[in-house]
Amino acid sequence: MFVTEKHTRTLAKTITYRILCTIAIFLIALALSADGAASGTLAIAIAVLGTIIYYIHDRIWTLIKWRRDTVDGNESNLRSIVKTIVYRLITVVIGIILAKLILTDSTGVAVAFAIGQFLANMILYYIVERVFNKIQQGKVILNEEF
Repeated sequence: MFVTEKHTRTLAKTITYRILCTIAIFLIALALSADGAASGTLAIAIAVLGTIIYYIHDRIWTLIKWRRDTVDGNESNLRSIVKTIVYRLITVVIGIILAKLILTDSTGVAVAFAIGQFLANMILYYIVERVFNKIQQGKVILNEEF
């Protein structure tokens, strides 16, 4: 048996996560810079790139059977943690680059932003994964091996 999910489910997860993260990114950038316009620009730039990366990342994980129940499609806590860490490592690099380009010339402030973003978004990613784990809509259970 193989469990995957519909594109609409992945899209719903992506949108939910991205809305929460955009709010967090804006607030972190605003706290570090006190510049609303730059914080908004940074939040939008990261939202666009983060959404694309999240969707691709999640679609790749639908192909990986590791630590996913073959009966109901639920993921183990460990699988959610690993998915969270991999995604956050990819996006932290993007966060540093964009913060340096948009928010500040200071590498220290850019790194502080990326650390704050990393922590906030990692927590949000895990929460979204666990909430959607409880929702069965959009999960597809195939009787044959993939």
